[in-house]
Amino acid sequence: MKDFNYPQNANGFPEVESCLTKPFFNYYLTTESWSMFRALYDNHLGMQDKYLAFWEKVANTFSSNPYVLGYDPINEPMPAFTSALDVVNKLWPGHYDREQLAPLYSKIYTKYMNANTENIMAFEPGQFPDSLPKDVPVIGGDVFEVGFEKPPGAEIGSVNHILNDHTYCCQMILEACDASGNPWKN
Repeated sequence: MKDFNYPQNANGFPEVESCLTKPFFNYYLTTESWSMFRALYDNHLGMQDKYLAFWEKVANTFSSNPYVLGYDPINEPMPAFTSALDVVNKLWPGHYDREQLAPLYSKIYTKYMNANTENIMAFEPGQFPDSLPKDVPVIGGDVFEVGFEKPPGAEIGSVNHILNDHTYCCQMILEACDASGNPWKN
Protein backbone atom coordinates (compact mmCIF):
# COMPACT_ATOMS: atom_id res chain seq x y z
CA MET A 1 0.00 0.00 0.00
CA LYS A 2 2.91 2.35 0.65
CA ASP A 3 3.82 2.14 -3.04
CA PHE A 4 0.64 4.06 -3.89
CA ASN A 5 2.08 7.09 -2.01
CA TYR A 6 -1.33 8.16 -0.75
CA PRO A 7 -1.63 10.90 1.86
CA GLN A 8 -2.37 9.42 5.28
CA ASN A 9 -4.95 10.40 7.86
CA ALA A 10 -4.24 11.01 11.56
CA ASN A 11 -4.31 7.24 12.21
CA GLY A 12 -1.68 6.54 9.55
CA PHE A 13 -4.13 5.03 7.06
CA PRO A 14 -4.43 6.13 3.42
CA GLU A 15 -7.03 8.83 2.80
CA VAL A 16 -10.25 7.35 1.42
CA GLU A 17 -10.44 9.93 -1.37
CA SER A 18 -7.02 8.79 -2.64
CA CYS A 19 -7.97 5.12 -2.46
CA LEU A 20 -11.03 5.81 -4.59
CA THR A 21 -8.84 7.10 -7.47
CA LYS A 22 -7.89 3.53 -8.49
CA PRO A 23 -10.04 0.50 -9.27
CA PHE A 24 -10.69 -1.50 -6.11
CA PHE A 25 -9.21 -4.63 -7.66
CA ASN A 26 -5.73 -3.06 -7.58
CA TYR A 27 -5.71 -3.41 -3.81
CA TYR A 28 -6.18 -7.18 -4.06
CA LEU A 29 -2.77 -7.30 -5.74
CA THR A 30 -0.89 -5.75 -2.81
CA THR A 31 1.45 -7.63 -0.52
CA GLU A 32 -0.83 -6.75 2.38
CA SER A 33 -3.84 -8.38 0.74
CA TRP A 34 -1.95 -11.55 -0.20
CA SER A 35 -0.49 -11.79 3.30
CA MET A 36 -3.90 -11.32 4.92
CA PHE A 37 -5.54 -14.03 2.83
CA ARG A 38 -2.60 -16.40 3.41
CA ALA A 39 -2.84 -15.79 7.17
CA LEU A 40 -6.59 -16.47 7.03
CA TYR A 41 -6.33 -19.78 5.14
CA ASP A 42 -3.20 -21.01 6.98
CA ASN A 43 -4.31 -19.74 10.41
CA HIS A 44 -1.11 -17.74 10.80
CA LEU A 45 -1.14 -15.88 14.14
CA GLY A 46 -4.53 -17.46 14.80
CA MET A 47 -6.21 -15.38 12.07
CA GLN A 48 -8.57 -18.20 11.03
CA ASP A 49 -9.43 -18.95 14.65
CA LYS A 50 -10.37 -15.31 15.17
CA TYR A 51 -12.38 -15.26 11.94
CA LEU A 52 -14.30 -18.36 13.01
CA ALA A 53 -14.97 -16.78 16.41
CA PHE A 54 -16.26 -13.68 14.63
CA TRP A 55 -18.75 -15.73 12.55
CA GLU A 56 -19.77 -17.70 15.61
CA LYS A 57 -20.61 -14.44 17.38
CA VAL A 58 -22.47 -13.08 14.34
CA ALA A 59 -24.50 -16.28 13.91
CA ASN A 60 -25.34 -16.49 17.61
CA THR A 61 -26.36 -12.83 17.65
CA PHE A 62 -28.50 -12.73 14.50
CA SER A 63 -29.89 -16.26 14.11
CA SER A 64 -33.19 -15.35 15.71
CA ASN A 65 -33.60 -12.17 13.65
CA PRO A 66 -36.31 -12.77 11.03
CA TYR A 67 -34.79 -10.10 8.76
CA VAL A 68 -31.50 -11.95 8.31
CA LEU A 69 -31.78 -14.19 5.26
CA GLY A 70 -28.32 -15.72 5.40
CA TYR A 71 -24.61 -15.16 5.81
CA ASP A 72 -21.90 -14.66 3.17
CA PRO A 73 -18.57 -15.34 4.88
CA ILE A 74 -16.27 -13.62 2.35
CA ASN A 75 -17.22 -11.07 -0.26
CA GLU A 76 -15.10 -11.56 -3.39
CA PRO A 77 -12.60 -14.01 -1.88
CA MET A 78 -9.10 -14.20 -3.30
CA PRO A 79 -6.47 -16.93 -3.16
CA ALA A 80 -3.42 -16.76 -0.93
CA PHE A 81 -0.31 -17.03 -3.05
CA THR A 82 3.08 -18.18 -1.80
CA SER A 83 5.10 -18.32 -5.06
CA ALA A 84 4.85 -17.78 -8.81
CA LEU A 85 4.04 -21.48 -9.30
CA ASP A 86 1.38 -21.20 -6.60
CA VAL A 87 -0.25 -18.36 -8.57
CA VAL A 88 -0.53 -20.63 -11.61
CA ASN A 89 -1.96 -23.51 -9.55
CA LYS A 90 -4.48 -21.45 -7.59
CA LEU A 91 -5.72 -19.61 -10.65
CA TRP A 92 -6.49 -22.84 -12.44
CA PRO A 93 -10.31 -22.87 -12.56
CA GLY A 94 -11.79 -24.58 -9.52
CA HIS A 95 -8.55 -25.29 -7.67
CA TYR A 96 -8.81 -22.37 -5.25
CA ASP A 97 -12.45 -23.14 -4.44
CA ARG A 98 -11.60 -26.74 -3.53
CA GLU A 99 -8.25 -26.23 -1.80
CA GLN A 100 -8.67 -23.04 0.22
CA LEU A 101 -12.29 -21.89 0.30
CA ALA A 102 -14.15 -25.19 0.84
CA PRO A 103 -12.21 -26.15 4.01
CA LEU A 104 -12.62 -22.66 5.51
CA TYR A 105 -16.27 -22.39 4.51
CA SER A 106 -16.98 -25.82 6.05
CA LYS A 107 -15.64 -24.62 9.41
CA ILE A 108 -17.69 -21.43 9.20
CA TYR A 109 -20.78 -23.40 8.20
CA THR A 110 -20.41 -25.46 11.39
CA LYS A 111 -20.59 -22.23 13.41
CA TYR A 112 -23.78 -21.24 11.56
CA MET A 113 -25.39 -24.62 12.20
CA ASN A 114 -24.38 -24.63 15.88
CA ALA A 115 -26.20 -21.32 16.28
CA ASN A 116 -29.33 -22.40 14.39
CA THR A 117 -29.89 -25.34 12.06
CA GLU A 118 -32.03 -23.12 9.82
CA ASN A 119 -29.20 -20.67 9.06
CA ILE A 120 -28.28 -20.27 5.41
CA MET A 121 -24.77 -19.84 4.01
CA ALA A 122 -24.47 -17.83 0.80
CA PHE A 123 -21.01 -18.89 -0.30
CA GLU A 124 -18.96 -17.42 -3.12
CA PRO A 125 -16.41 -19.04 -5.38
CA GLY A 126 -13.12 -17.31 -6.08
CA GLN A 127 -13.29 -14.21 -8.24
CA PHE A 128 -10.31 -15.36 -10.27
CA PRO A 129 -10.02 -16.32 -13.07
CA ASP A 130 -13.73 -15.71 -13.64
CA SER A 131 -13.43 -11.95 -13.68
CA LEU A 132 -10.16 -11.17 -15.42
CA PRO A 133 -10.00 -7.65 -16.82
CA LYS A 134 -11.31 -7.06 -20.32
CA ASP A 135 -7.81 -6.40 -21.67
CA VAL A 136 -6.89 -10.08 -21.17
CA PRO A 137 -7.96 -11.35 -24.62
CA VAL A 138 -7.52 -15.08 -24.00
CA ILE A 139 -9.97 -15.35 -21.14
CA GLY A 140 -11.84 -12.04 -20.97
CA GLY A 141 -15.58 -12.66 -21.01
CA ASP A 142 -15.40 -16.34 -20.06
CA VAL A 143 -16.83 -17.62 -16.81
CA PHE A 144 -15.50 -20.91 -15.50
CA GLU A 145 -17.22 -23.59 -13.46
CA VAL A 146 -16.83 -23.36 -9.71
CA GLY A 147 -14.60 -25.87 -7.95
CA PHE A 148 -16.93 -26.82 -5.12
CA GLU A 149 -17.85 -30.48 -5.36
CA LYS A 150 -20.62 -30.03 -2.79
CA PRO A 151 -21.87 -27.23 -0.54
CA PRO A 152 -19.24 -26.56 2.16
CA GLY A 153 -19.90 -28.72 5.20
CA ALA A 154 -22.96 -30.39 3.65
CA GLU A 155 -24.17 -32.55 0.80
CA ILE A 156 -25.69 -31.85 -2.62
CA GLY A 157 -29.25 -30.60 -2.19
CA SER A 158 -28.59 -28.76 1.09
CA VAL A 159 -31.41 -26.36 1.95
CA ASN A 160 -28.91 -24.36 4.01
CA HIS A 161 -26.75 -23.19 1.11
CA ILE A 162 -26.94 -20.65 -1.69
CA LEU A 163 -24.18 -20.34 -4.28
CA ASN A 164 -23.59 -16.62 -4.55
CA ASP A 165 -22.21 -16.46 -8.07
CA HIS A 166 -21.33 -12.76 -7.74
CA THR A 167 -21.19 -12.43 -11.49
CA TYR A 168 -21.06 -9.12 -13.27
CA CYS A 169 -22.67 -8.70 -16.66
CA CYS A 170 -19.29 -7.81 -18.20
CA GLN A 171 -18.08 -11.34 -17.54
CA MET A 172 -20.69 -12.81 -19.82
CA ILE A 173 -20.75 -10.18 -22.56
CA LEU A 174 -17.74 -7.87 -22.69
CA GLU A 175 -19.62 -5.40 -24.88
CA ALA A 176 -22.23 -4.90 -22.13
CA CYS A 177 -19.88 -2.60 -20.23
CA ASP A 178 -18.03 0.60 -20.95
CA ALA A 179 -14.27 1.09 -20.48
CA SER A 180 -14.68 1.62 -16.72
CA GLY A 181 -16.37 -1.78 -16.31
CA ASN A 182 -19.80 -0.28 -15.67
CA PRO A 183 -22.85 -1.58 -17.54
CA TRP A 184 -23.96 0.65 -20.38
CA LYS A 185 -27.03 2.74 -19.80
CA ASN A 186 -29.64 2.02 -22.45
